[in-house]
Amino acid sequence: MKKNCFSVLLVLTLLMFSIFPIHAQEEGDETEVKEGVEELSNISVTTSQSGLISYVSATGAKSDTPIIETPSSVSVLTEKRLKDLGAETLQDGLGYVAGVYNGPFGIDTRGDWSTIRGVAPVQYLDGLKMLFGNYNNTRPNPYSLQQIEILKGPSSVLYGQGTTGGIVNLVSKRPDARSSSELWGQVGNYDRFQLAADTTGAFNDDETLLYRLTGLYRDSDTQTDFVNDDSFVISPAITWFPGQNTELTLLTHLQRDRSGTSISFLPVVGTALPAPLGQIPSERFVSEPGYDRYNSDSSSATVLLSHDFSDVWTLQASARYSDSEVDYRTMFAFPFNLQADNRSILRSFFLNDNNANVWTSDIRMHADFQTEHTEHNLVIGFDYQNAKVDTDSLFAFGAGGLFDVYNPVYGSIPAELIPDLDDVIDSPANMVKQSGLYIQDQ
Repeated sequence: MKKNCFSVLLVLTLLMFSIFPIHAQEEGDETEVKEGVEELSNISVTTSQSGLISYVSATGAKSDTPIIETPSSVSVLTEKRLKDLGAETLQDGLGYVAGVYNGPFGIDTRGDWSTIRGVAPVQYLDGLKMLFGNYNNTRPNPYSLQQIEILKGPSSVLYGQGTTGGIVNLVSKRPDARSSSELWGQVGNYDRFQLAADTTGAFNDDETLLYRLTGLYRDSDTQTDFVNDDSFVISPAITWFPGQNTELTLLTHLQRDRSGTSISFLPVVGTALPAPLGQIPSERFVSEPGYDRYNSDSSSATVLLSHDFSDVWTLQASARYSDSEVDYRTMFAFPFNLQADNRSILRSFFLNDNNANVWTSDIRMHADFQTEHTEHNLVIGFDYQNAKVDTDSLFAFGAGGLFDVYNPVYGSIPAELIPDLDDVIDSPANMVKQSGLYIQDQ
């Protein structure tokens, strides 16, 4: 049923894009030659999200404070920067940010892993916490983002419970009054086919009602045998200006990913170090075809409100409800070393079913004023998180038996010996709640 619904949504999305004119947009800087001297064009620097470098981020102070005036280290990856990097995942985009390491687990189809100053960060979307636990969310696609903001260092004053490493805040694409549309396609290695489209503009002449529709479809294999990387994403958004001082935005998101486990935890001997029987192929799959899967579905709705009461006071509020589920089945090498025969590993099963229902919100008042010779940027806010994460999991050590990494044979495990979560007693749901009051005067 879900597959049919997604197929219908894909057809409707393509039909909607066919209604709006698609304009070819020429990008890139021109090179001028004067008197035999080649002049290199300047790097585009802007305070918006359309250029290569942005000097404004709301993550560091929860206000539009220039990064140079923020008492924290903040890096911003704009949409153009992500395109120039050719980032296919969030993890790809973080690879060139100072102080950030984006490869703690290598190429992984399950999620985006990184460390900031040696510590794993907390991930946010549009200023609201996105991940609660592991393996219960779909992987965000960079095509649906207008920028990525990385705050380095502790941030609990404004964001509550977190880590000393920092946070990664993803900013969704928002409606724009300037009409534009694009249709983008990609083919590549491992039978990769990807089609994406993005259209935005105004519904009416006075530009008080704006729309944006972003969609993506991908059918692809990966460098690991028998592991797919298929995805379908659709993100409709509407912005309404009911008055001169009020802006209301609704962001919706629906995503369906079908993949497997590209990480096999292969032994260091035979990969990074020489082995008696030679190098283990990097594409080696140690789980079972037809059994291994990492399937995730998620939907969310986010409301963003901004209202200017005066030249001094501004109200900003955001709230989101998200619902996600993950069906995870895999086998991997454990322990992570070759056996005495120098060619086999011992496989273990890992099964995980995850459901997450999350309410998050943040409401804050901003005030910009001056006293004597001092300028103040005051933020007073209240945030609330309520997450229900229901997880059933099972780890079966050694249940997969020995597996020859040089001459793999699949399908040798009898069906009755493959563990199933039906035999596991349902564990109680994990409830995560947080209420926070914060005040900051810069």
